Parts: sequence; structure tokens; C-alpha cells
Amino acid sequence: MKLIGKKILIPFSLLLIPYCFILYICIARTDGQAILPGGLTDVSSFVEIEGSNDERGSFNSVYVTTFYPTTIFQDYILNGSVTNTVVDNSSENHLSNKELTLMNTISHDASVAYSLITAYNKASESDNTIHLDYEYQGFTIYYYKKGLDFKVGDKIIAIDGISYKDVTQYKEAYLNQFIGTKFTILREDSIFELELTEKYFPKQGYIYYQTYQMFNINYETSYPRINVSPSGTGGPSGGLLQTLSVFNRLTSFDYSLGLKIAGTGTINLDGSVGSIGGIEQKIYTAYDNNVDIFFCPKENYEDALSAYNQLKNKEKMELVVVETFYEAISYLKNHG
Repeated sequence: MKLIGKKILIPFSLLLIPYCFILYICIARTDGQAILPGGLTDVSSFVEIEGSNDERGSFNSVYVTTFYPTTIFQDYILNGSVTNTVVDNSSENHLSNKELTLMNTISHDASVAYSLITAYNKASESDNTIHLDYEYQGFTIYYYKKGLDFKVGDKIIAIDGISYKDVTQYKEAYLNQFIGTKFTILREDSIFELELTEKYFPKQGYIYYQTYQMFNINYETSYPRINVSPSGTGGPSGGLLQTLSVFNRLTSFDYSLGLKIAGTGTINLDGSVGSIGGIEQKIYTAYDNNVDIFFCPKENYEDALSAYNQLKNKEKMELVVVETFYEAISYLKNHG
């Protein structure tokens, strides 16, 4: 009986080794974040302009599907795919799930505000009845490196005891900060002072935290009036397309040209377009959704072009690189 037991135990043990290995790679977590193709969101579906001009086409922001953390097995499968990728997300390990969610909300809300301000200001140049009523509210902490005394969502309401009401003055004071600068922070319902030390400036010219300028927009008193609904997506990458969509509905010329226009890129208050992540997956998403024109930030162009050249019938979708919102509307004007 003992001999039979050994004969059974040995092959069982040999089978157990690969089983344990497979189990390990399927459940062991990494610092990777998976990025997969997603879908389109028509901007007019969540930013409504009262009495706006009709669009024959549409302006669509592009979103990707992400999940974090990945397993060793998922990394292996996804890295072998042309349309999917995995990026290192270890720099966000110290953030809570609540903070990660709040990061998406902060950047999305700021992006919508920047889009409205930029689009209304541009449209008012040809129609002085168009105006946007808004108030500057300071900076909000979007991200901070591990070891710093911030929390995502902290609001900087004063710098060295001065509360600025003008965005230009506030931004100048913020950019000229140095060791010893004191921030007055509003965190939920508490106000406290935070003095910047050397750990906030580990490298010359580089600060280990990021902020967004925040605005309170009065949708009711602005003209035309605005209604912004939850979009179901987060992040700032829809800024350019949001700005194009709002501007188009404020003007008599239809910049949509009856086409399905999409793209990606953050928007800044000066109209410049910033880089984003997941550009390859956004190219594949736009192509799969029959987009006619895809706008891409200049900083992402090389990676976008590499993905674009993988498309079977790439001539169906134009890839257009832009550095500013104004370049995008000029391109569409000339295209029309």
C-alpha cells in the first residue's frame, strides 16, 4: 500500500508544480495599468448650449478602457497585442482609490471649464452678445509625489497670506513659489497652512506635485446659457474636442462639415493643445468608429502616426496634427 501511495504522490506533485505556477501568474499583481481601445463620446450629449446653431456632423472625444493593477499573465497577453498596451503605474501606488477617482473628476471638470472659457472668448470676437460669467477659485491639487503633505483635492486658497481674485496674478504668484512659500490650504472643511520645504523641489526647475486652476462658471447668467451633464468619462484629454464642439455651436459657420470629427488633447486657457496618454488606442478606437478626421497633439504625433500606419485602409481617416485650438478651426475652415 505504501508503494502504491508513493507512485500516486510523485506524479501528483509533478502536476502540482505547473498548476501553482499558472495560479501564481494569474493572480500576482504588478504595477501595470492596461490601456485598451474604448469608444467615442459626442460632446453635444453632455455640454448643451441653449439655442445653439445646428451641426450637420459631430465632434467626439475619444476615451480608452483602462484597468489597474494587472496580473503577470495579463501583462504577457496584452504586451503581445497590437492594439493594447500596459504602462507602469507605480508612481500612483501611494494614492488611495478615492484619490485616484478624484483625480479623474478634477481634471475632467477643469478641462470642461477651460473649453468653455476658450470657446466663448473666441466666439465673442465676432459676436459681442456672447459672454461667459465665471469666477476664479485658485488651484486644486491634482497629484503629489509620495512623502509630500498634500492630498488630492486640496485647494490652495492663498499664497503667503494673499488671496488673489485675478487668475493672472494668482498664476504669477504660484509660478514664483520657492522654499519657504506658505500655502493656505482648504481640505474638506478645514483650513491650515503648509510651508514648502526642499522635498517639494527635489530637482531644479521641477516640482513634485501638479495642480489645476479651478473656476466657478455661472451657467444661468452666461449667454447663451449652458447645461453640463455628467459624461461618464474622466480625465482632461477631451479638452480640444470639447472646445471645438462648443465653439462650433456658437458660430454661424458649421465647422463640423457634416463629418464625424474626433481626436484628443488637453486644452489650456491660451488655446494650446497638450499631450495625452493612450494615443495608439485612441487611433484604433476612432478608426473602428468610422471617424473622418482625427486631431492629434503635436507631442503625440510620432506614436499616433505609427499606429495610423498600421491601419488597413488609413486613407478613410485623416490624421491631423495641431498645436493649438486655433489651428484646428483654421484647418476645418479651409477644409470646408
